Amino acid sequence: MPVDRVPPITTLVKRSVLEIRESRLEGDDDGPPPTEPCETNGQPSAADDTVGSNIIGDAPLTMYLTAVTVGGNVLSVGGGFSQPGLNVPIKDMNITGTLMVVGWQGGQGAWFGALRNHVGGNMIIAGNTGFRPGDGGIPNDSTEILGNTVGGNLTCWANTPAALYGDAYGEPGNGPNSVGGTAIGECASLTTPLSAS
Repeated sequence: MPVDRVPPITTLVKRSVLEIRESRLEGDDDGPPPTEPCETNGQPSAADDTVGSNIIGDAPLTMYLTAVTVGGNVLSVGGGFSQPGLNVPIKDMNITGTLMVVGWQGGQGAWFGALRNHVGGNMIIAGNTGFRPGDGGIPNDSTEILGNTVGGNLTCWANTPAALYGDAYGEPGNGPNSVGGTAIGECASLTTPLSAS
């Protein structure tokens, strides 16, 4: 199903794989999830893909979300997968509502991160686990939270490892998070206030 101009309905992922990439919406519950990020030639896909309402993950194995405009919320509770190299990248998104990822449990080699997203509401990252070494001697590079612009509050707690900048810090667009509300918990030290405009 093409993602471009999807009607305003909720996309539900239950114990499956969701990948929005290159103008495709794919759900696959047969076989292992992909291990490559949703990029084309090393660059995020164009941000002209649109999901009209919500994306909801009910114990998803993984969610690969890159450069998609979401008219509602992106919510994921539980899930995970023990395959080495599994990732949950949420990058370059434009989310009108809230971004919440709670309780995703990745195995050895797994990575979770939220990078360069624009979130109109709150961003909540809690109870997630990943175990992947990073570049430059970073022992565990999972739970990278950087370069996000959050209109509401940014709350991070009980993640393993705790939310961090990781090895992507300093690359174009990968600086501190900007928050219009309050940064709470692990993300408090990863944030600058959103300037009034």
